Amino acid sequence: METPVDPLARLREAIDRLDREFIRLLADRLRAVREIGDHKGRNKDAVLRDDDRERTLFEMWAREAESQGVSAYFAGRVLREILNWSRRDQERFSSPTRRAAPGALGARRLPGRAGCYSDPDHRQGVRDARRRAARARRLRSFAAAIDALEAGAIDYALLPIENTIAGSINEVYDLIGTGR
Repeated sequence: METPVDPLARLREAIDRLDREFIRLLADRLRAVREIGDHKGRNKDAVLRDDDRERTLFEMWAREAESQGVSAYFAGRVLREILNWSRRDQERFSSPTRRAAPGALGARRLPGRAGCYSDPDHRQGVRDARRRAARARRLRSFAAAIDALEAGAIDYALLPIENTIAGSINEVYDLIGTGR
């Protein structure tokens, strides 16, 4: 007796092959990103985020997506995730001052200077005694705080999402994955 052929098997194999290639391309991209991070770590004047470069990338991705019959919005969402991860990787691999060092349990990691919007002690943003007693440690960026949290180096991180003058802090929304 002959076994029926799954009509989707060939298509699923093609998708699996394309997914493996996509992952290989992402790995190649991340290697280049890490080299850029290394360069930025050696050059103190280099900015971590280049808004003009990112805008150019979004425009190029939108044009290319549309020419391939892919939603520019969908391509932009994918690019946003790639760029967020790329910035985090650049921070992680750029220099010791940009990397999150493991801290004591309960230590807070936050960007900014004492007394700034990100300073929860200044704003009395944390009320319980255990958290108030925790030692605050500042990192170079919001992404570094998220990385430390995800790595288990800290128990929690406090990040601002709104500013009364500037409004929403979109970088934090992007990092926590709300897609704003």
